[in-house]
Amino acid sequence: MGGLSSEVSALRDRIVSIVAVVEAGIDFPEEEIETPTGDPLADEVRSVLQSVEDLISSHRYGRVLREGIATAIIGKPNVGKSSLLNSLLKHDRAIVTDIPGTTRDVLEEYLNIAGLPFKVLDTAGIRHSHDVVEQEGVKRSLAVIGAADVILIVVDRSQPLSGEDQRVLDEARGKTAIIVMNKSDLERKAEASAWPEAIVEISCKTGAGLDNLRKSLVGLVQQGAVPPREHSWAVNQRHKTALEQAKASLEKALASTLSGLSAEFVALDLRDALDSVGLIIGATHTDDILERIFRDFCIGK
Repeated sequence: MGGLSSEVSALRDRIVSIVAVVEAGIDFPEEEIETPTGDPLADEVRSVLQSVEDLISSHRYGRVLREGIATAIIGKPNVGKSSLLNSLLKHDRAIVTDIPGTTRDVLEEYLNIAGLPFKVLDTAGIRHSHDVVEQEGVKRSLAVIGAADVILIVVDRSQPLSGEDQRVLDEARGKTAIIVMNKSDLERKAEASAWPEAIVEISCKTGAGLDNLRKSLVGLVQQGAVPPREHSWAVNQRHKTALEQAKASLEKALASTLSGLSAEFVALDLRDALDSVGLIIGATHTDDILERIFRDFCIGK
């Protein structure tokens, strides 16, 4: 486990230090040890909580290294989603016709841009349909939106924005997204001034703007929008589960601190966090808390 083990050990040691100072005042009241409360304690817990969240994020980074940055191409039917996939790949992977609803399932291809791995997903057009097969395609498209790292929202630049376009925008709200205005070789009729997402104008027919789109995708990675901040390692699913349990306990400890609850409640949640972190490196005993109290506070001397 290497570097991960060292970081988790250091993280556990930080939690031990916080627990020790909290429990020293509880267990040895005759020593008149001042138990930390309020903002100072909250700041300590927040700092550890941030470190836990950073480690959790490395699980997603590890997935990206293995599988590529999941990049979903979405839009209403017949705006050029499959043409965009083919243009990015520089070969015809998806069937392209003038008939709306040609794509019925999610197509998956891999692409390398400036040394970065992208898993590009071409989805079925999102619209209301009575066709059972097309309905299933739309359902899968919506599922892809939820799981994707970045969304390419394709709009037909040569047509006014429709209710179906607006639905697509709404479905992608809150996701890291780029609006791709296709058919820039035709007269522009779609207005995009109110859209908060980054906008790139392209033409799948002529190839215009595709380099700008590639640069925009790379830019999202360079800005840290996707994937999360790198580690030289990546936690696996078991580690992630333990860290998420630790995170939940630390959040409870922070809430108890900010609410002014007694130190016993804070200590209990911190011990739970300590147990969860310890599972990763096999440190399940807590004798070191008492040892730390005696060492740092000279109890009995």
